[in-house]
Amino acid sequence: MSKKKILIGVGVAFLLFIMLAAAGGSTPKTVDQFISNYNSEIKNTARNDSIAKSCSLNNVVTNLNGSKMKSFFDDSIAFMTYDHSNSFSVSFNFVKESVSADVLFPMIEAAILASGDNPNEVMKNLGVLNGDRYNIPGTYEKKISFNSKEYSLMSVDEYIIFFIEMSK
Repeated sequence: MSKKKILIGVGVAFLLFIMLAAAGGSTPKTVDQFISNYNSEIKNTARNDSIAKSCSLNNVVTNLNGSKMKSFFDDSIAFMTYDHSNSFSVSFNFVKESVSADVLFPMIEAAILASGDNPNEVMKNLGVLNGDRYNIPGTYEKKISFNSKEYSLMSVDEYIIFFIEMSK
């Protein structure tokens, strides 16, 4: 093999490595980094500027214990965080009857992407992705470990709760 072919092969391998690294997200280490990632991702997943604007995590309020919160859509959706010593968690709570699938699933997808994971893989492992369609049964609860994160999806009474815990 000539030196030129070896150099071209090494160059192609290096470019593929960079592309793979860029395609895979990284786990945020702080709540603020998660919020920044989420705000970038909701623009892509919502596919509708008005939904993206109304679902972004701007004007998040910090309460006395340091948790960050925000409510959306006349309190039909709530975002909450909890800081722990070695991890932090984020939770999205949805009122089923008040939130359409056009809002619910893009927010969940954006949260998964903001965590550095693939929404299709996470939702498949949670058992609510069938082909290219989501289906959350009326009463449902599942918790999974995926890429060193804990994901939980619960549908109970009038609520859907999506929870992620990540290491710092």
